[in-house]
Amino acid sequence: ISWDTTKTSNGSHTLTAVARDAAGNKKTSDPVTVTVSNGAPDTTPPTVSITAPPNGATVSGTTNVTADASDNVGVVGVQFLLESPLGAEDTTAPYQVPWDTTQTSNGSHTLTAVARDAAGNKKTSAPVTVTVSNSAPQQSPYSGTPYAVPGQFEAENFDNGGEGLAYHDNTPGNQGGLYRTSEDVDIISPYAGGYVVNNFETGEWLEYTINVTSSGTYLMEALVSSQYSNSTFHMEVDGTDKTGLITAPNTGSWATFQWVGKGGISLTAGQHVLRMYADNQYFNLDAIRISTDAPPPDTTPPSVSITAPTNGATVSGTTNVTADASDNVGVVGVQFLLDGSPLGAEDTAAPYQISWDTTTTTNGSHTLTAVARDAAGNKTTSDKVVVTVSNSAPDTTPPTVSITAPTNGATVSGTTNVTANASDNVGVVGVQFYLDGSPLGAEDTTAPYQVPWDTTQTSNGSHTLTAVARDAAGNKTTSDKVTVTVSNDGPQQSPFTGTPFAVPGQFEGEDFDKGGEGVAYHDNTPGNSGGLYRTTEDVDIISPYAGGYAVNNFETGEWLEYTINVSQSGTYRLEALVSSSFNNSSFHMEIDGTDKTGLIGVPNSGSWYTFQWVGKGGISLAAGQHILRMFANKQYFNLDAIRISDQSPSQSPYSGTPYAVPGQVEAENFDKGGEGVAYHDNTPGNQGGSYRTTEDVDIISPYAGGYVVNNFDTGEWLEYTINVTSSGTYRMEALVSSQYSNSTFHMEVDGTDKTGLITAPNTASWATFQWVGKGGISLTAGQHVLRMYADMQYFNLDAIRISTDKSPSGPSDTKLPTVTITAPSNGVTVSGAVQVSANASDNVGVVGVQFYVDGSPLGAEDITAPYSISWDTTATADGSHTLTALARDAAGNRNTSAPVSVAVSNTRPTGGQRSSFKGVPSAVPGLFEAEDFDKGGEGVAYHDLTPGNQGGSYRTSEDVDITSLLQGYAVTSFATGEWLEYTINVSQSGTYRLEALVSSVSSTSRFHIEVDRVNLTGQITVPNTGSLANYQWVGKSGITLSAGQHILRIFAEQQLFNVDAIRSSAEVSKTRGRVAH
Repeated sequence: ISWDTTKTSNGSHTLTAVARDAAGNKKTSDPVTVTVSNGAPDTTPPTVSITAPPNGATVSGTTNVTADASDNVGVVGVQFLLESPLGAEDTTAPYQVPWDTTQTSNGSHTLTAVARDAAGNKKTSAPVTVTVSNSAPQQSPYSGTPYAVPGQFEAENFDNGGEGLAYHDNTPGNQGGLYRTSEDVDIISPYAGGYVVNNFETGEWLEYTINVTSSGTYLMEALVSSQYSNSTFHMEVDGTDKTGLITAPNTGSWATFQWVGKGGISLTAGQHVLRMYADNQYFNLDAIRISTDAPPPDTTPPSVSITAPTNGATVSGTTNVTADASDNVGVVGVQFLLDGSPLGAEDTAAPYQISWDTTTTTNGSHTLTAVARDAAGNKTTSDKVVVTVSNSAPDTTPPTVSITAPTNGATVSGTTNVTANASDNVGVVGVQFYLDGSPLGAEDTTAPYQVPWDTTQTSNGSHTLTAVARDAAGNKTTSDKVTVTVSNDGPQQSPFTGTPFAVPGQFEGEDFDKGGEGVAYHDNTPGNSGGLYRTTEDVDIISPYAGGYAVNNFETGEWLEYTINVSQSGTYRLEALVSSSFNNSSFHMEIDGTDKTGLIGVPNSGSWYTFQWVGKGGISLAAGQHILRMFANKQYFNLDAIRISDQSPSQSPYSGTPYAVPGQVEAENFDKGGEGVAYHDNTPGNQGGSYRTTEDVDIISPYAGGYVVNNFDTGEWLEYTINVTSSGTYRMEALVSSQYSNSTFHMEVDGTDKTGLITAPNTASWATFQWVGKGGISLTAGQHVLRMYADMQYFNLDAIRISTDKSPSGPSDTKLPTVTITAPSNGVTVSGAVQVSANASDNVGVVGVQFYVDGSPLGAEDITAPYSISWDTTATADGSHTLTALARDAAGNRNTSAPVSVAVSNTRPTGGQRSSFKGVPSAVPGLFEAEDFDKGGEGVAYHDLTPGNQGGSYRTSEDVDITSLLQGYAVTSFATGEWLEYTINVSQSGTYRLEALVSSVSSTSRFHIEVDRVNLTGQITVPNTGSLANYQWVGKSGITLSAGQHILRIFAEQQLFNVDAIRSSAEVSKTRGRVAH
């Protein structure tokens, strides 16, 4: 907008901007204070010179920097510079600033001073060069001796040396005050006899001098706690990041600690400095440990190339296919492929070759490749070699074959030879024996054809033997079956605890059945490599966290069995709690030898010590005792536990009745039915614990009397049974909040995606909710199931609503309304109560006119002509003010009138003048900063028990104590009997919620809020927030306020606490309070 400042009085004025969207959401900008000065401008700059220290001086400790400044009109401030601003601008003579040179590096530095006058003219002084010379503190181990590695040490025993040398802490002082109180690190005691570093913030770090006894591979870990899910840190050694980003998990409580870290880290012998660095706040740190660790897995694939036949060659008869292969560790096998299918068995020893009888292949072009693999499972496929097969007419006569021993019906035990006779018109090239349809040993390529069979590796009972003979042309014949009975005395399988595990239920991965190798489990390597539990078994078991065990390094082909007892036939979900640092690990689960789950991928959980539930639902299990087998299809992963949950319960509406559509439903009132039926939540338990505590959905209460679903995670979903009253077109919306900009969701009806991807906007606060959704959705009458699905984490969900949606007919209305203010006239002087009126018209129709004074709403929008509002000018400061009117039509088109400038002149009482800090009353509903209390001073706008601003960070001439936060300011040390007042303007009469954003380390602090000296909230307790840097909203709902200007007072009934902000929100007539959107 164009502002003619000649219509405004010379002097200081405040500009703001109010933005609003089509839903009526509004936001007021920060104020911009400008000085109107019309007439001949002052263009003469001030003069300024630094008077101390002198040029060439050497300084140390704290020294005063002083300057002389003068101006033809007057100096309004001097800013000292030490390459960058040195302290705040000094606005009163004598101009000076204290300089703590210990915070500046030793050496040469340049000081300057910039003086400015009221017209904005500036002058920089001649530079003064000084030399800083301070003796620096020395870093040393806290105990006098470096910590031994491998070993463990306490977090609070960081090195001596102080801020910037042995540690960096964002806030001065030890806010815990329980240990090493002269240091600036915050140390608390969350348990008897121990200390931890509290509230590790972004950018803070601690250093420890360590001594590594011998070079090797190590695991570096930290014992941490957090109630956030995005806290992260990394560890450096001698300035090099050794761990990369590590997540400090949400441990459920600040007093519950968990080891997390990174293995496979190479450290050299000798003394080093370890730095613990907080990448993302907040978490607590109890201890650090460094233990020996196995070297990282081999991820380098082999190289391989076919050496014969050559590309383009013509082959016939039997020819050798050869290849060269190498690997950084060693090649364990080369598999030749003909047209993508295996050509013979894998060759496990060099030179790598296979005999290829080309007569078994059709004449024509064929492709040969070779796949080399190493012991770690890395594979490489060679370049293709294309050859032409050219043979005479093929042999089509199959061989004959029969098993000669053992005989049909025989009983066998121990090791027995299985033999066969085979013949062919050309020649038999091999006989493959089979046991129950699976290969028994390798193919025998020379007569007599036989294979030794160790029957102790086969279960007792009836089994079937067959033999398959093949000739060079690829003709094959299978012998008649021979049925035998295996009878061996061997180990018996039994449950580890003596009793089958109950289903539904959960059991530990390490508690597999008794019976040993080949009976209760199969492990590829002998011995228990972890050696921490069931040490006589060949299964590798480790302890990844205090008091628990896990099966380590599950390899391809390994398996574990568990005897289970299913309480009743039904539908179940089978899951495993696993961890991996690979992206392609997989497993499946069998029941009584039948694969029930199919292939399940093990996700890369980011750490071997971070476990995640994965599995498959919809699995039918019969009541009774069964054997469950956990089978590793692809290495590597760790297994912590297995759980089987009942999915049998039928889904039903939470209230017993489907939700009516059109209508609205609370997010927390999802259907009954449990995990995998009515919802899916990635983590067990209700981590909010505020409502429906037996469900695994996280529910919190961000405002009095209401609940929301918290931290909606990727892949999670909720279902609601709905009843659409009539077929039609609807709009589907969700009331969400987020502090991310990429959170997304979609809504399904009966399994069909109806909305497509919808973005949950960054609402700037988890407690600020906004309606978002999609229109034009066709729904048929009747009962349906609606699913709310999180495509990208994180966001909170308060409610869902479905309303009728009408598509516009014909072209849309894009023409703006017209509007002009008709009274008062431009340039008039007003006082007392004044009627402000406007004329407005539109091609379709005006639906409302909103009046503004100095850019802030003046009363509520007037929705009927004639458009007017009563303005009580006594609530506005004397001086020049600007009136505007904004008209809008039903299509959302808006137009603002030309501004009308008026002069307010009311008789004011002398002395103790009160006025809004920003010149305009704070809007209600809305939010304002605690430090922006009214102007007027002690006893008028506030009452403070101690003279002076003891925080000294803002409004330093007032007696209110104001401290600096990471972003902004807060009123600190609010003592009993102190109060602050704010001029507010309530936009319309109604019911409101009044709240304050507070922090305290006491549990007895309390306050109340008055409006026009009437206590409206009663006593409100300030909770112990754990730290003065942790703020929390508390307040009272159901407060009736009348439209217009009022004085709001916040009164401290019991000290001490901090106040950051105050907010007011309108409440709709609903059992749960929520701001209407």
